[in-house]
Amino acid sequence: MPGKFIIANETQLNINDFGTSRRLSVPLNTGARLLTVSEVNFDSGKGHNFHKHPNQEEVVLVVAGTVEQWIDREKRILSPGDSAFIPADVVHASFNAGDQPAKIIAILGPASGLTDMRWSMPPAMRPGRRYGRRERRREITILRSALEALQLST
Repeated sequence: MPGKFIIANETQLNINDFGTSRRLSVPLNTGARLLTVSEVNFDSGKGHNFHKHPNQEEVVLVVAGTVEQWIDREKRILSPGDSAFIPADVVHASFNAGDQPAKIIAILGPASGLTDMRWSMPPAMRPGRRYGRRERRREITILRSALEALQLST
């Protein structure tokens, strides 16, 4: 495929607990192999809680509003045009720090074909493999430890 135009209002709008999101480019809709691109809209006071992508790097670009961006234990307030680079396997989070809606573009690589754009795929979850309780417990334990560490540092 030589390329593809993606028209935002022709992509599926996902309603999330923090606002809305659209997967603009994932392997399933564009054939991209190196990038996954999503538009994420945060309602006032909401955000995408602490998580990590074990096999993907991410760039978060603020398009509108004010975003409190966490990378590991460091946080910054970002404005339109500001961005953050998050290495693979680093805990991070994004929160709307203003009283108006905020919008980011999340660019992750390598591409992931997940239906839920927020999480990258650990090896145990790749297509054709079952994601067992042990793997789920391990990921939950890692995320809880990261959250506890962040709470202790504040």
